[in-house]
Amino acid sequence: ADLFLVPIHVSSGMWQLNWGFRDLLPTGVRVHQALLAYLRATWPFFDRRKGSDHLWVWGHDQGAWRVRAKLPALAPGVFINVFGAGPAQRGGHLPGHDIVCPPVLYSGVPSGLLNHAGRQRVAAPPLAFFQGKLNLHIPYEYSFGIRQGLYKAFRTKGTILVREGHEANRERYFELMSASKFCVAAAGFGFSTRVYESATAGCVPLIMMDGVESAYEELLPYHSFALRLNDSLKHLLTLEAVLAAVPAAAVPAMRA
Repeated sequence: ADLFLVPIHVSSGMWQLNWGFRDLLPTGVRVHQALLAYLRATWPFFDRRKGSDHLWVWGHDQGAWRVRAKLPALAPGVFINVFGAGPAQRGGHLPGHDIVCPPVLYSGVPSGLLNHAGRQRVAAPPLAFFQGKLNLHIPYEYSFGIRQGLYKAFRTKGTILVREGHEANRERYFELMSASKFCVAAAGFGFSTRVYESATAGCVPLIMMDGVESAYEELLPYHSFALRLNDSLKHLLTLEAVLAAVPAAAVPAMRA
């Protein structure tokens, strides 16, 4: 075999919540160390390439944050996780080496709800839409300040609709997504599922997550269906003008 997937899933009880970021507890470290000892004692493959051909899955919001520091023997391996942020953004993703995969969405949402929401007509649809946790009491640690800045800049304007509370199981949520031209995908403590939710709803994902890769972004032509803004906090000042300047013909093509 060229690659080896290690079949281990660390339970939530092995992670410590620290300011919204999950840190692998000593219990989780010991479990991985015991598994690694078993791999090395049972098969010759891990030491053959120092583990660089082994795949490790990290399934929670912050993915492999600090894992390489706590488990250096695993560091050469390929990490599969949903959080595509590097160390600068409190993530453990190595661009060009690790793999960002999409999360499982809508486990309790029937596809018919999405289809029905997309056929509804919303009066005065917004240019852009965001709904989710805002955590206005946390200045920058949460969402790098983007969600809070969106609310403060556009709470009294109708062109960009910002609402509190993530309601991905509600029809109205997807009605507003489907009716809007752009849907903001701003990180929380980790990545934003709205990249995938908005694309599913036929809305152009407006990715405002500096330094955070989305699923397979190194491979897929994201420019054909999404708009990414770097230096996101700076763009809040001119966001309406930036979105209005996108050619009218480009939006239907990106939503298709």
